[in-house]
Amino acid sequence: EPLMLRYTGPAFFAVVTSVIEQLPSPDPSRPGVLVIDIGALRSYSSTMLKQLERYLDDLTAAGSAIVLTGVTDDARRELNRTGLADKIGEQNILPPDPHLDVTEENGLRRGSKLLDELCKPSAP
Repeated sequence: EPLMLRYTGPAFFAVVTSVIEQLPSPDPSRPGVLVIDIGALRSYSSTMLKQLERYLDDLTAAGSAIVLTGVTDDARRELNRTGLADKIGEQNILPPDPHLDVTEENGLRRGSKLLDELCKPSAP
């Protein structure tokens, strides 16, 4: 089952590094999907984007993935500009919804589908 987190803290460098360090460590023996609701953030610092990219690289190397929820149009443009949207996958970047439970449900639904894809045995 995907793990869902909601980030509501600041996006400046000192905090972001410690937050990234507290995220689950990728484990190649157990593929997983981390769903992060970042709807409370209005913009992303360059440090946050760099840390997110490093974490995403670690997840990908371990056969895991990430889904971002609550991503505004401006934030999506930032992710596109930096190339992170391509790495995350456009289908794994979900827009905000005025109903928090809908945002959560959409994120978990996408995370579950992605986890199924990650765990599916590859064809010979």
